[in-house]
This record gives sequence, C-alpha cells and structure tokens, in this order.
Amino acid sequence: METSVFTVSDLKFAYGPHARVFDGLNLSIEEGVVTTFIGANGSGKSTLFNLLTKNLKPDAGQVLLRGADIADVRLRDFAKLVAIVHQHNSAPPDLTVERLVSYGRTPFQRFGHAATEEDEEAVEWALELTELADLAAQPVMSLSGGERQRAWIAMAIAQGSKVLLLDEPTTHLDVKYQLDVLNLVNLLHSELCMTVIMVLHDINQALHYSDRIVALRDGDVVAQGSPFDIVDPALIKRVYDVDLDVIERDGRPYVVTVPHPEF
Repeated sequence: METSVFTVSDLKFAYGPHARVFDGLNLSIEEGVVTTFIGANGSGKSTLFNLLTKNLKPDAGQVLLRGADIADVRLRDFAKLVAIVHQHNSAPPDLTVERLVSYGRTPFQRFGHAATEEDEEAVEWALELTELADLAAQPVMSLSGGERQRAWIAMAIAQGSKVLLLDEPTTHLDVKYQLDVLNLVNLLHSELCMTVIMVLHDINQALHYSDRIVALRDGDVVAQGSPFDIVDPALIKRVYDVDLDVIERDGRPYVVTVPHPEF
C-alpha cells in the first residue's frame, strides 16, 4: 500500500495579482521512492519545490508532511524531518567542508552547547558517504563544482533525515559531475532508503534516475507515475510543446532530443 510523504491539497499561490502559478493544485508524493518534477521553464516546478520546503507560503490550501500541515511545523522541527539542497548555494571563503557539513546537525543542538559524540559521528559518516573525508579541511569554495555540490548534500544528509529534496542539483556542472551527483542520490535512496524529491532540467536524467515523474505545465500536473507508464511522444509534446521521439534504452524510456527533420 502506497504511503504519501507529501500531500498537496487545493494549493493556490501567486507571486502577485497577475502572476498566478497554482490555482487549486492537488498532488500526492509517495514515500520511499525517487520522485522528479519535470516541465518547461515557468511550469511551476521550482515554485512547487519552494512551497514543499517552506521557503514560500501558499495563498490557500495545504501542504501536508505525513499528515501534518507544514505551516504548523517549526523550522527547527521541519529540518529534523526534511533535508534540503537548493539550486544556488554559497559559503564564506574560509568555511571548511567539515564545518559546512557540521551545520547539518544544528537542528539537534542546544544553543551554546558543544557538539555531541552523535553529532561528530554523523558528520564523519556524511563525509565518508560522499567521499569528501580527504577534503574535510579544505575551504568549500576551493572545490570543484561537483565536489561543492557533494558537500552541500553531505550537510543535508548529516541531519539524518529520511526525506531529501534537491532543486536542480546538476545545474552548471560538467556531465561527469552531473553523473557523480545523481549516482550519489541513487546510493542514498537504494542504500539508506531515503525518499528523494528532485527538480531536474535534463529530461533523460530524470527518466533514468527516477521511480516516479511529476510532469507540470502552467501550474497543473499533466501526468504523474512511473516513467515506463506515462512517458511517450504525446506527453513530451504536451509538457514541452515539441515533437520528439521516445525510444526504449536498457528497459527505460529515452527521449531523442533531436527534432524531426521538418523542424
């Protein structure tokens, strides 16, 4: 039986009187799987991400986390349940990787008290898992783009949360580092049973690394389900307004991102 980690109910949100994004959105996101939001620019995927992470407040409706309205959950308590990696991150030039990762333990620490043995073990574990232990003393901003992204993910997983949300984690990375990050996400899901919710720009990466796809257009969910079940040329046309072929590769759908000759 499927259990929802997030349930969005009659959600309404606008950036202003003439910038309505959602007008009664309903959506359930399954626990224990990798779910990715896809859609063209302006479809609402990043806005939905920010509503799920309490960065934005809905104008009406609810966002429920395992049945509790997140509007009623304190940020500190929310951080114990949900780990978040945003698209754009920065750090002071002298902040080390280890120190950054230690910030993931902040929700569990009492003000003015030193880190506990449990905190230190969580940081060490996160550094090892993300293969950053050898870089722990390095400044975050001295790392490559892929290494920096792994550092931010390490900080998130040091929280010990079972739900991880990532907003376009591969943006501005070379393809090698994109795959490194996505393989790490796959490891977190498969080995640690984390529920992962992502926004991805690359359609084929979304199809390859996801158990569930939520396809958005103009603030509406136009399809939701397994990539095998929902992705076909008609969906690509509906979501991106372009005619592209969908083929099968290694048992998964793959979008041929070269348009038909008539284009």
